[in-house]
Amino acid sequence: MRAEEQSRSMIDEPIVVAKRRDGKTLRIECPHCHHHHTHGTDGGSRLYLGHRLAHCAEAHLPKQLRQRRSELGYHLVDLTEVRMSEQGMSDLFSEMDKIADASRESPTWVPADDQVGFVRLIREHRPDLTREQRDDLFTLWREHDRALQQADLAAARTHMAALWEERRNLFIARKFLPRADWPDAVQHICGRIVAQHLHIERLAKRANS
Repeated sequence: MRAEEQSRSMIDEPIVVAKRRDGKTLRIECPHCHHHHTHGTDGGSRLYLGHRLAHCAEAHLPKQLRQRRSELGYHLVDLTEVRMSEQGMSDLFSEMDKIADASRESPTWVPADDQVGFVRLIREHRPDLTREQRDDLFTLWREHDRALQQADLAAARTHMAALWEERRNLFIARKFLPRADWPDAVQHICGRIVAQHLHIERLAKRANS
């Protein structure tokens, strides 16, 4: 996984590889407080073990996370049975990110296209996986992708706010601009705002699909 993608995906609910202990408990290193936690398996034996809430001690959390302590969580995955490393899963997801990005450029894209692309990718790289294992990996990739899309959407909205501020400052500085330059300056900033609005609409559609 590229560094910029990894930083975007580790937002609120990252994917965490769990280790089984005696078949009854799961041990992880918490991505929020970096201490070891244990969770019950809830009788589950699948690759994707579901979403769990973190139970970090307040003193172990960074200050910026302490107020949100009750909201922190993660998605647990056990890769032992499929003989896949954490890096291997990250590489697989990164490749799927590229496939999804290319597919979503098409005006005819629908959310089901992502699953079609993922099935093809798995058949190419891991044809030994069962359908259940493949479906679990796709569910995890969807969580990973949703985090990326939400981060991109938040960044795009921040950029839109900056564009509106730039437009406001332009109007404040109007009297200092040469009269001949004013129409072009207004047209330029308005064009950027319209383009950003359309970009946000596309990101929102993906994030909510």
